[in-house]
Amino acid sequence: METNLLVLLHTVLTIILVSGILVSYNVSSIDLKGSLYFACSLGLASLLGASIAYLCAQIFATSSQTRGIFFSIVGILYVLRAGTDVSNLTLSKFNPLAWTYLGHPFYQNDWYYLIGLFLLILVVFSIGLVLESSRDLGSSTIAPKKGKTKASKWLATPLGFFFYLNRATIISWLLADGVIALMYGSIYGDIDTFVSSNKLISQMFANNSTTLIN
Repeated sequence: METNLLVLLHTVLTIILVSGILVSYNVSSIDLKGSLYFACSLGLASLLGASIAYLCAQIFATSSQTRGIFFSIVGILYVLRAGTDVSNLTLSKFNPLAWTYLGHPFYQNDWYYLIGLFLLILVVFSIGLVLESSRDLGSSTIAPKKGKTKASKWLATPLGFFFYLNRATIISWLLADGVIALMYGSIYGDIDTFVSSNKLISQMFANNSTTLIN
């Protein structure tokens, strides 16, 4: 519970600090309503991640499993959001990660998205509280499987033991890096088209003897 309160305090301070700094710029286009909306979107995004991590911690027995599942969920949501933002923005409305910007801060400031995100956070956090209250101290909702009675020579080494404890996180990050590399690589072919269609950017690279892709 102390950790939950610390995360909540961190979120409140983030909202106050970010909105205060934006307003202090004294720019006409950065008003108080838009600054507060933008700061709340950042705070709720951090609370969403914290609530998902909290729920995973109640389900799985070890920290490595919790980290692996958490990063897998966030990675999948991120990849889906990136794909729908390009192909079909309507589908992004079903992705919680997209709710932080679909309200268009400083432009529309549609609070319905942030209200929906806040309600989702309450649901996920409430499920985590129920699971925490129903399990024994030090246990998990899903019982850990029994391991081997004897460790292999690879597991007996420091490197092997480290990889065993963090294998889920390492594999998840490798898969996420591969997917992100494919996503960014797929747009390289459109760079020259974008440059040629924008007069200002074309002038910036007019003296470059090589192509922008190279």
